[in-house]
Amino acid sequence: MANPVIMPQVGQDVESGFIGEWFVKEGEYVEKGDIIASIESEKATFDLEVYESGHILKILFEPGEEVKTLEPVAYIGEKGEAVPDDGESDSVAEKTEGRNTTEDGSKETATQKNSSRVFASPSARRVAKEQRISLDGIEGSGPGGRIVKKDVLAAAEDDGATRIEKPSIAEEIQEESLATDLEIPFTKMRKKIAERLILSKQTIPHFYLFIDIDMTAALEWRAVFNKNATVKITVNDMIVKSVAASLEKYPRLNAHVIENKIVQRKDINVGVAVSIDDGLIVPVIPKANEKSLSEISATSRKNTEGARQGVLKTPAVGTFTISNLGMYAISGFVPIINPPECGIIGIGKIDKKVVVRERNSIGFADVMNVSIACDHRAVDGSYAAQFLNSIKDYLEKFDQKLKE
Repeated sequence: MANPVIMPQVGQDVESGFIGEWFVKEGEYVEKGDIIASIESEKATFDLEVYESGHILKILFEPGEEVKTLEPVAYIGEKGEAVPDDGESDSVAEKTEGRNTTEDGSKETATQKNSSRVFASPSARRVAKEQRISLDGIEGSGPGGRIVKKDVLAAAEDDGATRIEKPSIAEEIQEESLATDLEIPFTKMRKKIAERLILSKQTIPHFYLFIDIDMTAALEWRAVFNKNATVKITVNDMIVKSVAASLEKYPRLNAHVIENKIVQRKDINVGVAVSIDDGLIVPVIPKANEKSLSEISATSRKNTEGARQGVLKTPAVGTFTISNLGMYAISGFVPIINPPECGIIGIGKIDKKVVVRERNSIGFADVMNVSIACDHRAVDGSYAAQFLNSIKDYLEKFDQKLKE
């Protein structure tokens, strides 16, 4: 049976994406790691990568079409393999053959079929807003008739372009007053974040645990390592490494809760929350347990930069999330689970604290508070407690654990 290529989930509030452009055709052979399509969301544009070699047996959506996250967009496998038939997975070729024609006999395009929606790239919408140009009536030159930036710029130079009337001074003052003093409407991103987190808090029975971790030895090791290292290691990289290693020991936390079942994931794909303008996105480090510390650091830096620039390489589906607010001087906090995952940890700042050492001696230690939120449908408190203690053990004996 052929395997699905799914629409990845690149953020906790991203529920769908648009097919930008296909770089392959049905029947074409691709290698593991090849980029087969571009995907657009409200937050970013990223590449769709395949994680196995094989033939593209079926492409399910055309450029410009919207697909829910974690849903198949294509099927890959060996030539002749069967493709699931759920009654709704006609290939692009089949969809094209079955298109209606217009009154003059010409083929009806995807844009015409979806005339109620203007398909435009994020950069095109931004330029249109700046130039006060209506996207209605602009002919798109992108895949599937999508309006791209150059189309808007060309329309801006055309005297016949439809301009959005500039509001009067009185209207501007009124709008500014309303936005400043009375209400600030949700942006699309904040609306999706709100919907996603409400879903999480209303449907997932959260429970929380907290632990203090002595980071003194880990910080000393990091300082020595970074003196001669080409790739500098951050505390967050060390946390990702310890979390991934602990998920190998406690796999029930490396799972998704879907309807009335727990789906334990084979790969350990650790998501690290990244703050962007007016929102949050969670780029994923695929198979983090198989990566070296330097590889984790390089991937994490690349993900963070891509998220903040609005361009991401396609990650795998996240299986567990880390949210770190320590850099903002936050001592500790209670995170919200990113569904369908069943756990998330929150990282607080590292504080210098007085501790009792061996033989009741008093000393100082660099202590970090870590919290975990778990889905009680999937795991119980004792299991989560053992997982947290595994992370603690790994970080407090970091140099030793790396050699194991």
